[in-house]
Amino acid sequence: IRDSALRHEEIIEAIGWTSGGVMATLTQWSGPAQQNQSVGWRHLTTPDTVRAFAREIDLARRDYFQSYTAIGEALWHANTLSATNPKRCKRRVIDVSGDGASNRGREPADIAEALAANGVTINALVIRGARPDPAQYYLDNVIRGPGAFIEIAGTFHDYARAMQQKLLRELSPALASRE
Repeated sequence: IRDSALRHEEIIEAIGWTSGGVMATLTQWSGPAQQNQSVGWRHLTTPDTVRAFAREIDLARRDYFQSYTAIGEALWHANTLSATNPKRCKRRVIDVSGDGASNRGREPADIAEALAANGVTINALVIRGARPDPAQYYLDNVIRGPGAFIEIAGTFHDYARAMQQKLLRELSPALASRE
């Protein structure tokens, strides 16, 4: 799934309105030992930097197919990457996208609680289709922290729309201006 949401004019404008811009990276995850930073930290400040990041996402190869789901390990990996961010940010947000409940590794609720206690917000984009429906699982076990929320994609084909909505919500002035 290519991230056309980053090419949407509203997203590009919202990033431009964010004081100091946005630091972003892309990581892929699956099972307990399957996490990879696919695109390094990028400072998004202008339409050109946002589009360049979108191109890097397009070029990133998919690392994991039909593997386990270790959400706790993905959260821990994302937090570890946060320490490598070359800029100090007003907010630390981990965005996790998934289509099922965690079935391997550390419990995501335990990791999420620890991260939220340190000021990290964890938002989620859930793709429906699995049974049981993963939306409630993410609400109960994953999203945490100030202003945390879940966005739902009805199917994988709905992912780009849901990502656009999620990014617009995260970049809203009320959230972006928090100290």
